[in-house]
Amino acid sequence: MHPHEAFMTNKKPKRKSRSEMIGVRVDAEQKKLIDAAAEREGLQISSFIIMILVRVRILPDCCLKKLKRRPVPFFNELHGLLGTANLIGGNCKQLAVALPDVVGLRAARASINRAASAITDSLQGRAIPASVNLYKLDGALTDAGYNLNDIVRSVNMGKPELSELRATLAGIARAAEAITAALTGRQIQNTDVAYVKDLAKLAMEEMFFASKGDV
Repeated sequence: MHPHEAFMTNKKPKRKSRSEMIGVRVDAEQKKLIDAAAEREGLQISSFIIMILVRVRILPDCCLKKLKRRPVPFFNELHGLLGTANLIGGNCKQLAVALPDVVGLRAARASINRAASAITDSLQGRAIPASVNLYKLDGALTDAGYNLNDIVRSVNMGKPELSELRATLAGIARAAEAITAALTGRQIQNTDVAYVKDLAKLAMEEMFFASKGDV
């Protein structure tokens, strides 16, 4: 045996480096979509493309072991926020069946639907303003959601506790509109006072529709 052969056999195999470059041209909108998708996976663009190539069976599974993921708290929080919105939407639907003439319910349902739609669009790759603070947005909606859940439970048990319902629905509407505005990049036009007046107007319209049987 050659004196150097024993040393060579114990040497770790040299790791293959990514020395080759593949260039792909995309337009600005496609670049935004790819960037957003990579961010959701917690990957750099190059690593994200490798992951896609593994998924379509062009590259072997072992390539995934080399990918280093970054934490993605923003999109994890966004997923959680969508879940909260959907749960509140479900509770609003239950109330609409059990209490079709509830003041403010129509406005709350419309607001939570807009928020859920905005969250869904963002998760699918829409550009999100850097100023969005999901942790701040989530608090108000979650608190209102807990209150609404307790109210719905009392209705389902046949012992409705509705004293906090109007305030809870108004809180849901405000929080949902704030989420929609933040994720779509627009400003909320109404001040708190103006918003309360708008809610009162919507409540009157709702009572009119309810009296005609249009829930």
